[in-house]
Amino acid sequence: MKNLGRNRAFVTLTVADLFETIGTSLFNIILLTYARTFAQANLMVSLVSVATVLPGIFGMTNLQLKCN
Repeated sequence: MKNLGRNRAFVTLTVADLFETIGTSLFNIILLTYARTFAQANLMVSLVSVATVLPGIFGMTNLQLKCN
C-alpha cells in the first residue's frame, strides 16, 4: 500500500478521478436546480434525471455484452 502512495502516476490518476467525480456531481446538482426554475419543472427535472442516469445504464449494458 505504501508503494501506491509513492507511485506518481497512480496518485495523479486518483486525484484526477476525485476531481472529475466532484465536478460531475456539482454539475448535476446545479443542472437539476436550474431545471426547477422552468414553467414545467417536473418535466425538466425528469429529463435531467434520465439524461444523468442513462450513460451509466448503457455503460453497464455494454460491459455485460462484452463479457458474454
